[in-house]
Amino acid sequence: YVTIFCSDSTYQISGTVQFENGDPIENTGIQVTEHMDTTVYSDADGAYEVALIEGGDYSVSPFLNDASTAGLTTLNLILIQRHILNIELLNSPYKIIAADVNKDDQVSTLDLVFLQSFIIGQIQELPHGVHWRFIPSDFNFSDPEDPLADNFPETAEYTSLNQDFSSEDWTGIKLGLVTGDYSNLPSRLYSPKLHLDVYAYESVNSDKTEFHFLPSASMELYGFQLEMDWSEDWVDAEVNIDHSQLPGFRDEMVFIDREKRVIRINWWDHNAQVADPDREFFTITVKSDLEYPGHPSIPSSQDAFLRAEYYDSNLQPGPLALSVKAEDVSGQFRLLPNAPNPFSGLTNLRFQLPKDLRYEIEVFSTGGKQIMTHSGEGSQGFNHLELDLSNYPAGTYHVRLITEIGEDVRNIILAN
Repeated sequence: YVTIFCSDSTYQISGTVQFENGDPIENTGIQVTEHMDTTVYSDADGAYEVALIEGGDYSVSPFLNDASTAGLTTLNLILIQRHILNIELLNSPYKIIAADVNKDDQVSTLDLVFLQSFIIGQIQELPHGVHWRFIPSDFNFSDPEDPLADNFPETAEYTSLNQDFSSEDWTGIKLGLVTGDYSNLPSRLYSPKLHLDVYAYESVNSDKTEFHFLPSASMELYGFQLEMDWSEDWVDAEVNIDHSQLPGFRDEMVFIDREKRVIRINWWDHNAQVADPDREFFTITVKSDLEYPGHPSIPSSQDAFLRAEYYDSNLQPGPLALSVKAEDVSGQFRLLPNAPNPFSGLTNLRFQLPKDLRYEIEVFSTGGKQIMTHSGEGSQGFNHLELDLSNYPAGTYHVRLITEIGEDVRNIILAN
């Protein structure tokens, strides 16, 4: 214990500081105010003890100077959103209080906005600079399902101190942390590793290279997060999510720290989504000093601000890794997956050519009837073509790419 003696005539106030599951919270400051401030800190077991002069009036309040993102994974965003939408409610009053990130006495989408920005490093602290709250452990909520309606205490008052208080325990709440993983160790990763396949393409008519990230296999997931280091040869980088298969992928889910030369990305949804291995998650376009740039890499868990992981259909975390499929595929010929797919009206066809070639695109209905053709001059590398089927009925259509060196065919799905 760390003890401060103020005089020979003293009484002890002592207890523990811990999470709701009983895990201790070390180095929590216990601030005592009277005529002058006194502060002691909890030890490795979360225990604290302070000796105070008999007869004094004291106010005791815990605090913790910790604004780290430890434990604040994207899974917290998923669980808070499911709570907001009444899909699956948070199962303790302390988690509900933790979800009120901006301390406005309600859990709302605004809390998700602040927490999202904090998790990927767009902001350095939460609203009001508050990251922890502490409540006396013996406090009884009038309605545990609506604890924010209570005026719960965050200080303890002692008037005319004339006895020892030996069980003055506090429950700590880290704002944003609702997963129940209160350990100081990294989150347990239960699910198999998910690989993102990385394909490199030369951009059309530019000195840039595009890295396309696709899941290696079909699977259901609620979300993912990862941090990637720039290759040493990169001069600049941009992230494009316009053609992502993931619904609700937004610009604020991407953060490029050019000073530290890292990219942080997370995506999440309140419902599990099926990942299609033929369609991309996102693209990174880089400008490099080299003809064939180095590929991005995931730093070790110890060095990463945002650990690479995903969340499976059971909301269990699993490790995320990159699998580089080609350093240079500029010599490939193929028709790539369109995006979006399924689509309503407009979709973007993409194809790779090994050299400048004249090409023809043919579109056929399920019955084999040709409904559209388009021809043009393609460039070596990555090519785009917008396809408009607004005037055609919903269904599966076949697209054929034809050049003098070969053909490739893909199915596309027009939705209602």
